[in-house]
Amino acid sequence: MTHVWVSTLLMPEYLYTIQPTRVAMLVEGPTPEEAAIVSQHFDYLSALVQSAVVVLAGRTLTTDERSFGIVILRANRMMMHVPSWKTIRL
Repeated sequence: MTHVWVSTLLMPEYLYTIQPTRVAMLVEGPTPEEAAIVSQHFDYLSALVQSAVVVLAGRTLTTDERSFGIVILRANRMMMHVPSWKTIRL
């Protein structure tokens, strides 16, 4: 297990933020399509947490245009595989 931990320290770290394009999703609730995308994105990040790729993931508690999520991850070329980015912009 230590070998895996040491090898992840050698990987570059990336930070990205994600912001909903439809702020009403946070107040009124998501559409079925948005809910499916958010669920898929959460499951994807949860798996990356378990494999020590994601260092930190979370969102602000605000429900207005300032709301955003943040992810810090260790990986090469991870961004092209984020499910919500491949589907639609939230």
